[in-house]
Amino acid sequence: MKNGYAAVALAALFLLPGICPAEELPGKTDALKNQDRVSYSIGYQIGGDLKKHGRTVDAAAFLQGMTDARKDAPVMDRGEMQEALIAFKKSLAADATDQSGVGQPGLPAQNVKAEQLFLEQNRQQEGVVTLASGLQYKIIKKGDGRMPKLEDTVTIHYKGNLIDGTEFYSTWRKGSPQTVPVSKSVPGLQEALQLMPEGSEWQLFIPHHLAYGEKGPLGDRTVIFELELLEIK
Repeated sequence: MKNGYAAVALAALFLLPGICPAEELPGKTDALKNQDRVSYSIGYQIGGDLKKHGRTVDAAAFLQGMTDARKDAPVMDRGEMQEALIAFKKSLAADATDQSGVGQPGLPAQNVKAEQLFLEQNRQQEGVVTLASGLQYKIIKKGDGRMPKLEDTVTIHYKGNLIDGTEFYSTWRKGSPQTVPVSKSVPGLQEALQLMPEGSEWQLFIPHHLAYGEKGPLGDRTVIFELELLEIK
């Protein structure tokens, strides 16, 4: 499911105009049969998405909710529905975090130890430069443009990984670069960008104190960026 509850909700909303009781399926015109095929396909997709996340819904209550929405006659007040949906969304997010291993409680000391070992070994690798701040980088491609200043805005491609190889973001995978103010980037990225000529591609090894700090899903984590500086605005 691409966006947890949102995908289910959007699909359910899409179903509303064309929902019809199962007992009415036989004997319809070809056009209506085609609509039934669409309705069944959407329902099957929602069911598959829920199954992937180990979730089930009560089919009767689900259909009643859609029917009541058409009539604008809910049996729950909107506050209750909002609370239920927020709880469901949080549950999905918690499961996703548990499965990825990102942000698990009780791991900071383990993360810091793994970070120290990784960075100590990595600094000995050929081509890796270690700065006084602790930031490490390796030049993949050297550009010949000017270097950004802190007040500049840059267009970049980047991919972020943890030291175990877990990818948490990629503009390449997304299909478009990102434009960001240098000053709004994490400290390690700020430092690296101001050393990179336009057109360069570097690999960055950013300790947690120069990355996302101690809190949040990526707290206490060293991150590895594949960074390409496309343009200085």
